[in-house]
Amino acid sequence: MVSESVSRFIEAEGHRVEVTALEDSGSLAEIVFRTRGQMFSVAVSEADPNRFSLSTAYEVPDWVRDRAGSPTDTLSDIEAEYLGTRFMLAQDGTIFVATLEYETTSVEEFMQHFWKIVGRLRDAGNTAVERMVDRSESKAAADKFIREFMKGER
Repeated sequence: MVSESVSRFIEAEGHRVEVTALEDSGSLAEIVFRTRGQMFSVAVSEADPNRFSLSTAYEVPDWVRDRAGSPTDTLSDIEAEYLGTRFMLAQDGTIFVATLEYETTSVEEFMQHFWKIVGRLRDAGNTAVERMVDRSESKAAADKFIREFMKGER
């Protein structure tokens, strides 16, 4: 089974895994593991054993959420840069989920590239958070400048 092969691989790399069947037939499963303090999920399908979906979640900082449009605009920009990665806001905009779809010729090939895929997903998510923060700080600085300018303080 694909889920068993992938979960054994992750365990052999020193990570504890939890495998959950996502449907009664057992053909769709989710493998959850933690690496470097971050939870990841790998969705595998026995019916389509060469297609994988790797996901992780990031928290949107409170003060970034208060700035209209910042998270969604940033996520759209990052999707364009990190092809194949999708982002979705969840839990009323408090988090976003980064997902990378990966199609391969075999489970072995997937496992061969597994840590590169994890790294790419982590890079995309971290870049999104950094850009959200940068845009919010830039907007806050611009707003402060405009307020001061309008008061005649500049």
